[in-house]
Amino acid sequence: MKNKIINKLLHIDMAFKRRWYRCWNIVKMRLLDVKIGKCASMMNKVYVHVDDGAEVTIGSHFAVNSGDNTNPLCGNTRCSIYVAKGAKLKIGDWSGISGGCLWATDDISIGNHVNIGANCIIMDGDIHNTDWRLRQKDRLLKDSVPFKKLPIVIEDDVWLGANCLILKGVSIGARTIIGAGSVVTKDIPADCIAAGNPCKVIKINR
Repeated sequence: MKNKIINKLLHIDMAFKRRWYRCWNIVKMRLLDVKIGKCASMMNKVYVHVDDGAEVTIGSHFAVNSGDNTNPLCGNTRCSIYVAKGAKLKIGDWSGISGGCLWATDDISIGNHVNIGANCIIMDGDIHNTDWRLRQKDRLLKDSVPFKKLPIVIEDDVWLGANCLILKGVSIGARTIIGAGSVVTKDIPADCIAAGNPCKVIKINR
C-alpha cells in the first residue's frame, strides 16, 4: 500500500496527462470523421492521420497505451494510426493496442476483443515499390509510385504478442495467439498458437 501511494505521488503528472489526452484524442478522432464507439480509453498522445476519402470505424471500449510507460513493455513509444486516401480501417469492440502502428493503405479489419501487444506493426501495403528504379523516381521526382497492397483481416479474440509484424494480404483466424516478435507473411488459421519468422503454426488448440 505504501509503495502504491509513493508511485502515484512520484508520477502525479501522468494522471493529469491521461485525463487530458483521454478527452483530446476523442475530439481529434471526431474532427477527422472517425466513427468511434463509447468508452474509448486512449492514454497519452496518439498520432492519428486520416486522409480525405478514408473510412475509419472503431467500436466501443477501444483501449490505447501510448508512451509514458502506460504499458512498461512499450516504454515511451507512441501509438500511430495512419489511414491513406481511399483506405479502410475497422476495429471491433473491446480491442486495444500498446504503442504500436496501424498503417492502412488498402483495408485493415480487426475484430472484437483483439489484444495487440506492445510495439506491433500492422501494415497492409509495401509503402515503397519493390523495383529500385521506381523507388529512385519516387525519391528524386517526388512522384506517386504505386506499390503492392492487400487487405488484412484479424478475427475475434486474437492475441498478438509484443513486437509482431503483420504484413499485407494476411488473415489471422479467431482465438489464435501469435508469439512475440513474429513476422506474419501468410494466413494463420483459427484456434492455434503460431510464432517465428516467418510465422508458422506450432500448436493447435481444440
